[in-house]
Amino acid sequence: MNHPSASIDPPITLSEWDYRDPDSDEELKGLSLEADQETLDKVKEMASQRLLSVQQLNTGLAIRSFSYVGTLTLGRVKITIRPKIEGGQLLNLLRYASGLRRFKTYRLTPVAVAELGFQDLLIMHLIQEVTELWLRGLHRAYTATERDLTTPQGRIDFQRIAHRGGVTQAQLPCKYHPRRNDCLINQVLLAGLHHATGISSDISLVGELNGLIARLQDQVSQIKLSQHVLRRLDRESNRLVAAYRPSINIITALFKSQGITLADKTSHQLPGFLFDMNRFFQDLISRFLRENLQSASIIEEFRLKDMMSYQPGCLPKGSRAPVLRPDFVLTNRGAIVAILDTKYRDLWAKPLPREMLYQLGMYALSQPVGMSATILYPTTSTDACEQVIAINDPVSDSSALQHRAYIKLRPVNLDKLERLIHSSEDERKREKTQFAHELAFGTSS
Repeated sequence: MNHPSASIDPPITLSEWDYRDPDSDEELKGLSLEADQETLDKVKEMASQRLLSVQQLNTGLAIRSFSYVGTLTLGRVKITIRPKIEGGQLLNLLRYASGLRRFKTYRLTPVAVAELGFQDLLIMHLIQEVTELWLRGLHRAYTATERDLTTPQGRIDFQRIAHRGGVTQAQLPCKYHPRRNDCLINQVLLAGLHHATGISSDISLVGELNGLIARLQDQVSQIKLSQHVLRRLDRESNRLVAAYRPSINIITALFKSQGITLADKTSHQLPGFLFDMNRFFQDLISRFLRENLQSASIIEEFRLKDMMSYQPGCLPKGSRAPVLRPDFVLTNRGAIVAILDTKYRDLWAKPLPREMLYQLGMYALSQPVGMSATILYPTTSTDACEQVIAINDPVSDSSALQHRAYIKLRPVNLDKLERLIHSSEDERKREKTQFAHELAFGTSS
């Protein structure tokens, strides 16, 4: 828990996949969290889940960021993690990955985008999407209603009449289904706007949010946003509410980016906002491949069955065998032709972490000898090219090392991707198809 009355040290700003300590940064010298036990527990769990690592040293704080961006207040320390992708480019890619519309507004200037926090970019779009829904007219759903009416509607409830001992008043009990704005999807919309007011750092955005809340709350009852509510909405949604999907996607992203599950499996609210850029990058690649790859079918988070299993009699505590789920498996006529995994880390500019290496090594070895698994990673370096790591068999009888499998590090040029996805439907169609094929299979295929 944070104490508003406590003074806050000057904010610390870093980018994703960054590391700073007192030896390399004067701002971190002498800093201390001075946080309560609840916040310290969250700091420990964030480090174990690789959301953010904050270590208290004798000389100050050491901070390591991963693939998450956003803002947190930990005790007296406010930490902001900014994405390395430039504001305008990030906004365009975010729109595409999330299925957001391209609104024209005074806010969408390079200066304004650069000044806004990442959560405010999402909130800005949420305001625009909800405003569009309001102008078009909110969705109305049939709602089961039971009421005593002077003028009967729907079906008269004879069972209630019998239970009362007959008609004793001028009104009749009726069951009917009026169409109302006060339905689940509009209730989630209102709850999402309320949630956004608590995490926005821009005063003008909060004012616009409150204006939309005032409009909706006259017609829609308020509910508490939760995972249960979002799952229920997902089950009940249909094509009639397709126009709501961008708004619900943003609300879900904002809600999930404020939660953390501690070691005891209980869920707690983060002291701020952290957005998973790795998930964003996966969604971005997923949409581009699905729209433009023609030579293979795409299965997301495919389960590699029977890759690992506990032996009979050696099953500890009833544990389940580990399951491998690469981000994308590409198939042709039922056969696996490629395994792809997205990693939001510029592997041309930064080294390959060993956990990524081992993970992709397992994916590659799950296939016949000589096959490969590929990491797709974002970069803006024009000279970035594919790198290949061979997994060898060092104990082979042959005098030469045998290549059992390959790990490929394949760059995704974000400048080229942004240019292609924002060209017209027919324009550069062939180039889009070619680029999708290169992402899936490489330039030599």
